[in-house]
Amino acid sequence: MKSFTFLVLMTAISLALITAQPVKREGPPEGDEVIADDKYFIRDYLKYIHSKLFYDDDPSRFLQNLFK
Repeated sequence: MKSFTFLVLMTAISLALITAQPVKREGPPEGDEVIADDKYFIRDYLKYIHSKLFYDDDPSRFLQNLFK
């Protein structure tokens, strides 16, 4: 059952990475700081999660912190 849940989770993350579209934020940037890659925030965050799950030494610890 755990392997099935893990497979479903990985499939969902992979599909989200493949189909991620740029996100446009409304309103002007705050202060003088302008983040060039701001519109790719969701895609980059999903890539971060993917890297933590597959390349981290202890992905179970990351999942426990993610779903607290």
